[in-house]
Amino acid sequence: MINLVCQKFNTITPVSKALKPRQAFGLQTLQRDTVSFSGRPSYSAFLQKFQESNLTENVLLSKCRSRNSLGSGMFGSAYAIPIQGFEDYVIKIPHRYKITGLEKLNFQEDQFPEHNLGQEIGRIGDEIQILKRVKGITLQKLSSDTYTKYYKEMAQIQQGAYDKFAEQVKIANQKGYLFDAGNSGNILTDGKNLNIIDLRKHPDKNALGDLLAPVVLGFNEIKSKKRLKDVETVMTKIFNGAKKANIYTGINDQYGEYFYENATIPIKKIFDKLITNYLKTP
Repeated sequence: MINLVCQKFNTITPVSKALKPRQAFGLQTLQRDTVSFSGRPSYSAFLQKFQESNLTENVLLSKCRSRNSLGSGMFGSAYAIPIQGFEDYVIKIPHRYKITGLEKLNFQEDQFPEHNLGQEIGRIGDEIQILKRVKGITLQKLSSDTYTKYYKEMAQIQQGAYDKFAEQVKIANQKGYLFDAGNSGNILTDGKNLNIIDLRKHPDKNALGDLLAPVVLGFNEIKSKKRLKDVETVMTKIFNGAKKANIYTGINDQYGEYFYENATIPIKKIFDKLITNYLKTP
């Protein structure tokens, strides 16, 4: 049974700073529980609730304390808003930003109004972001107990969830946004779905390796044939989803190469088998 906690925010991992397998996923884990969505989050819905509640920007920012923290990434920290009606939103404050008390709400265009990818829908001042909130726990948190349990649970997730995962990456790329494949903190699951968060405006497109690297964790930890069956099931579902979404198939991308170079021989054999069939299938 998966317990739900809040989304974690991280940033695009520079190519020059790509880490070794165990280091790449050694980020801070999340602490608090999520709530379910009610309705569709948007700036207009946020503003309406803000006005109806007679709130001020300073009241919202006063809630950005450690007890409401959802996690911290390379460039900022994210906070839940513990006020009724704001459960579907997150405030993200850049590190070293000093609140002046003069910040005002302002609109930011939602690049994915029909989707929830944890994207920005508004700001408080010039730099503090208001984001849509995604439910679930990060794959990093899910894998924190044992990789055996992690792969078993991931293998049980239906193919449709992996299809939607790949489709989300494709949707982000089509709008000129890149999904950060540098760590597993940028994918959340509620046990039935996989959702990406933390996108960055970037002209590049994600490739197959970007779907594999953050999901197939601890590939140097799994050695037994019995456990490798679950790993192969997970990898197969990722390949199937990527094929359906027409994700670039080469391994000469940043995380494709990174994944392949650091994988154990059994994992490489699974990859070689899957990529061969992948490229053969029209």
